[in-house]
Amino acid sequence: MRTVQDIVFGVTGQTLVFDAPEGRPSSVTSVTIFRWDVSDDDTAESAAGSGSVETGPSTTIDAASGWGQTDPRVLYVTATTNAVIGRTYLVTGADGFKEWFTVAEIDSANSLTAQHPLHNAYAASDTVQSTRIHATIDSTWVSDETNLTTDVVGPNPMYRVRWVYVVNSVTYVADSYFNLVRYAGAHGVRPQDIEAMLPGWLDSLPADHRNTQGRALIDEAYRGVKLDVRKIDLAASGLAESEVVDELVRYKMVALGEYAKFLAGGSSADAVQLSRKTYQEQLDSLLRIVSRVPVRNETGAATAIVAGSISRR
Repeated sequence: MRTVQDIVFGVTGQTLVFDAPEGRPSSVTSVTIFRWDVSDDDTAESAAGSGSVETGPSTTIDAASGWGQTDPRVLYVTATTNAVIGRTYLVTGADGFKEWFTVAEIDSANSLTAQHPLHNAYAASDTVQSTRIHATIDSTWVSDETNLTTDVVGPNPMYRVRWVYVVNSVTYVADSYFNLVRYAGAHGVRPQDIEAMLPGWLDSLPADHRNTQGRALIDEAYRGVKLDVRKIDLAASGLAESEVVDELVRYKMVALGEYAKFLAGGSSADAVQLSRKTYQEQLDSLLRIVSRVPVRNETGAATAIVAGSISRR
């Protein structure tokens, strides 16, 4: 899934990333950056160097794994080098069948345990690979104030990245987006903050989210809040109160939780409707708060900037 990246102003060594859905690229032809509102025929930004394929993991299965085994979540691999818990990778069988899995546990140099059971059986020599491409942002460009994302853009990302890459001898073209901001977007909601609003929430988490106390679910709620903010045509940098953002995330989490329980037969339609209504009321109140925020006038590095809790531009 593609999300808009926040690249932080003045920090060198940052990378743009794209996960190729077709498989592991054999090469990257080009990575070109444009402002969001121009075509590929217009002048490109001098922002990124040549792209490259992530080094690893790029390994093979070395023992029967997946469906039909004692633990169908386990993939026995030749190497676990560069594998990261929480990242999603691609496993491909000899006959071409494939599936994505998210790493929940790593037994160094032995196996990767997926968050959910695998639905195919895998044998020796089948592959486990990252499909990520990355490109380093130019150090001069990232420190140029004229490149900072401006409010003129509104809720749209400021920059578009055109990725051209090759998978199995076929050339693909895809795009992703990013903003150059002074502070990267984040939320401050902890699992205990959800528990305080909804007692029993931690104990009710699905089995595959208990070891992380549901932090991935909270991150998903935060992403939902960002998308909802865009729906009301409000730039993320217009949010000047971090407590409001975190409160929105909490109410969004409750609404998503009630809907999940409803699908599983553990909640009523009325409860779902009430949680959504409460969240919407909180979102509507955001507009009233933003209307009291003074307009920025950024004329230089020393100019005061109104705090932006989802991103500060």
